[in-house]
Amino acid sequence: MTALVCLYGAVAGMGCANARLSVWRGAHGAEDALLGAGTRLECVGRVVGEPDETASGAGAWRFPLRLEAARAAGTTGWQGAAGRLTVRWRGRPCDPTPRYGQRWLLRGRVTAWGGPAPGARPPAGLRGPPERGDYLLADGPGAVLLEEGRGSRVVAGCFAARRYAAARLADGIEPFRTHVALLHALLLGYRHRLPAAVREDFIATGTLHIFAISGLHVGIIVLLITFVLNAGKIPRVYWGLFLFPLVVGYTLATGARPSAVRACVMALVYFAAVLLDRKPDMPAALALSAVLILAVAPAQVFDVGFIFSFVVVAGLVCLYPRIERPLRRLWQADPLRVEPEKKRVRLLRRAGRYVASLFAVSCSAWLVSAPLTAYFFGRLSLSAPVGNLVVVPLAFLVVLGGCLSLVFGALVPILGQLFNHANVVLISLLLRIMAALARVPCGSVEIERFPFAGVLLWYVALGAVVCGTRNRK
Repeated sequence: MTALVCLYGAVAGMGCANARLSVWRGAHGAEDALLGAGTRLECVGRVVGEPDETASGAGAWRFPLRLEAARAAGTTGWQGAAGRLTVRWRGRPCDPTPRYGQRWLLRGRVTAWGGPAPGARPPAGLRGPPERGDYLLADGPGAVLLEEGRGSRVVAGCFAARRYAAARLADGIEPFRTHVALLHALLLGYRHRLPAAVREDFIATGTLHIFAISGLHVGIIVLLITFVLNAGKIPRVYWGLFLFPLVVGYTLATGARPSAVRACVMALVYFAAVLLDRKPDMPAALALSAVLILAVAPAQVFDVGFIFSFVVVAGLVCLYPRIERPLRRLWQADPLRVEPEKKRVRLLRRAGRYVASLFAVSCSAWLVSAPLTAYFFGRLSLSAPVGNLVVVPLAFLVVLGGCLSLVFGALVPILGQLFNHANVVLISLLLRIMAALARVPCGSVEIERFPFAGVLLWYVALGAVVCGTRNRK
């Protein structure tokens, strides 16, 4: 345990130092004056991610733009720029649809969002809870498409596959707009298409994490692929050769967010160990994924999503066995019993063990995420353990149904529509339950910002509990 804590501390320390140096080196660029909040800006840049049509209406887009040149509105001199902006743009009906790899000339107002805080509201024009960073609220009439196809063909192909999958998941259920938006958010990472009311229900119940492409989604993809490989009698040591490109492609297509990259890297490390005839190790895989992500993007160590992703998974690894083990004993059969138990009793015990395992996962995730939620968002969700008991199985079924819709719908379209309609039933049930839980009195409490010392004390107490139970064993 001591070596594990030292390893995680070293990773976090190197990441913080590297990120601070990166920020310090780029703090005096010529473009800093142009990117100040409230500046009217004209810029030329390339779309470096998949544009996402937001829930605010048709033609409203959100996409990352890598700057190449910029100037203040009304001036004549262009300056070279190497920054990155997130663009919020509502185009006109005659404007082309933004795509990855295009170069655009955009005009708009720069605004900044420092991240969530108790009582804080995003600046005007930023609807929904956006990620921290600099934003360009672009004017529709001032947008000009300059060039096509400047990006990677591999990444462009992944994004094209993502758009194809979005069309297949909506096949036959187009009138159910909220259900389609939730399905796209859950499987493909189109989170900004969720209606504000639905998002608020999931925030209030502490279950918004299911929309972050993470281990749940990557795990289901791996499960389906391994099922096909096992049915084809492919030796297990060669599974990684088929899994690697498919999992990496799915991660790239869904935006390569920290939670998805972490899950992807852990899956690759797991099957790489099998390929090398070695047993996989979860803490080592988690630490290696952190090292690789921070080596490429050191500033991620300050990202809220990165912190949540790694802290929650590390907490699950440490806490889940301690909570699940005593609950499992409650459902064990009497070893001294002479007569075999009836079938319905055995089924009841199996169901009880499943619920106990799910409850252990939910409690472990809540215990490690509650102080971070209180610190970053000023909110304490007391109904989160119950909400996760409901949302995790239903989300698993929805993701599984969506994957089956994509696989079989590509062969026989009517089968894809059948799975899509089954998902409408599951999503309707999920939305009703979340709406009911969100209205439970005191289920979600807004508090003043939790002190950082309190967060550290919380994790020290959890670490003491983990070490104490391990020593007693």
